[in-house]
Amino acid sequence: MGLFGTDGVRGLANEELTAELAYHLGKAGGVYWRARAETDTPVVLLGRDTRLSGDMLTAAVAAGLMAAGCAVRDLGVAPTPAVAYLTGTSRAVGGVVVSASHNPWQYNGIKFFSAAGTKLQREEEAELEALVDHSRAGKLPGAGPREIGRLVECHWELDRYTADLIGLVRKALGSRHPFSGLKVVIDCAHGATVATAQQVLAALGATVVSLGVEPDGLNINAGCGSLHPEAVAARVRAEQAQLGLAFDGDGDRVIAVTEEGSVVDGDGIMAVCARDLAERDQLAANTVVATVMSNLALDLLLAQWDIAVARTPVGDREVYNRMVELGAVLGGEPSGHIIFAAHNKTGDGLLTGLQLLMVLRRTGQPLSQLVADFQPL
Repeated sequence: MGLFGTDGVRGLANEELTAELAYHLGKAGGVYWRARAETDTPVVLLGRDTRLSGDMLTAAVAAGLMAAGCAVRDLGVAPTPAVAYLTGTSRAVGGVVVSASHNPWQYNGIKFFSAAGTKLQREEEAELEALVDHSRAGKLPGAGPREIGRLVECHWELDRYTADLIGLVRKALGSRHPFSGLKVVIDCAHGATVATAQQVLAALGATVVSLGVEPDGLNINAGCGSLHPEAVAARVRAEQAQLGLAFDGDGDRVIAVTEEGSVVDGDGIMAVCARDLAERDQLAANTVVATVMSNLALDLLLAQWDIAVARTPVGDREVYNRMVELGAVLGGEPSGHIIFAAHNKTGDGLLTGLQLLMVLRRTGQPLSQLVADFQPL
């Protein structure tokens, strides 16, 4: 059947990814999780990005989950990493995100997360595909009339994700407003980070200049965000800011911009953060996990600091799995999916941006100087 790709199920909204398919995916996920739950009405968290089809597909997924007997806690517009984090730090049996990440508004997707907040494994996705087939054929029994799940809007739960990020930085730097005096330009790509990025950075004392924060359902990722960091670069120069951060539509990736307006991709970000972690004896296994897409310059530079690079196929699921095998805490892709496993188990653009800002604050050096040794081949 081949529903699942590298990162969930994706397709043209209402043509390839229809409300009917979303319902069957929701029901399949609900049956899958309920069979493994310790309670009769297990909880599933549900979030989405800002694209037009999000309301329709989220409603369909929720209906399927409830038909299977799951209680749905609707987070509303929420970054993918926020849903993953909240799922993994709550009693939920799973999480679902309706998003097509960096793709144009016409597309959408559905991603599943385990109770631990990790992407489902391929064998688990294969089991879900079989359940979808049964559901489409009318052979997947749902919950009884008294067992149907309910939906509760829990947009406030996103506050726990943002509060934990704020607390992480304050504890690490020992200050209530550790980014005071730093000006940061962000581009939320008219996507899900409109719900988190500005608030977190402002709470930490940064002066925030915001782009891409007026979603209308059709402008997500349109000439903005991580695929088009040139807008942030121009604004960083104009504002004389210390850093630029360009997120994608669902917030699981980020591309950085130096104070000079130069773009720094995921490889450059990993190089800066790996060295910082190693110097503070916090780079477990003294290894960074990267995919086959990362530039060889990353390996050569990190080798100068006695840091190894382990390679995986493309996809942050592959990266995280290898990180678990090796006991590594840092991994990612040049696209800006960066995983800091001590804090989240999937790519998290905002967390990555905060980590970069903490390096700037600890070292007192501008990003241009921190990445000067990284010269892509």
